[in-house]
Amino acid sequence: MAGRYIQRDEKGRSSNQKRLVIMVLLLIVLLIIYSVATYYDNLGDANQNLKTEPEFKKQGELTFKRPDGSDIVTIDIEVADNEAKTAQGLMYRTSMRERQGMLFIFPDEQERGFWMRNTRISLDLMYVSAAGEIVSIHKNAIPYSQETIPSIYPARFVVEVNAGFSDKYSIGVGDFIAFELD
Repeated sequence: MAGRYIQRDEKGRSSNQKRLVIMVLLLIVLLIIYSVATYYDNLGDANQNLKTEPEFKKQGELTFKRPDGSDIVTIDIEVADNEAKTAQGLMYRTSMRERQGMLFIFPDEQERGFWMRNTRISLDLMYVSAAGEIVSIHKNAIPYSQETIPSIYPARFVVEVNAGFSDKYSIGVGDFIAFELD
């Protein structure tokens, strides 16, 4: 009967046992690294939710107008006129007063698309041409939805107000906006 020689270390372990221990330890280290990375990735979202709600900062006034120029209603507006403010929008807010809204100002007129990611309140979105005419309205946008809400027509401005606002004040496509910034 031929014998097989197995090399053992000073503690009597074979080289296969050493490899197995090393692979198990490596697997444990990788799991720890993955767990820590996942924790810190999720911590950013959790911290955002724990932060105080962003406060409304009045930066101007916006008046909705009929095609004949008569005023419909005036609201206080917060302005999103750069990439960071546009990305933030009304996310993480739990409420907004009836006569408050956000005006998004873009450098050019083109078809636009918005979503409701991390937006807790239902909104009416009004897409507005460079001439100030409301070209489309999306009513009662669903909170947290990641579905794109298209403008349908080119828009330079977008106005977000509480859901139901456009119906309450009979604001429709073909009406206009005029705004003054502080």
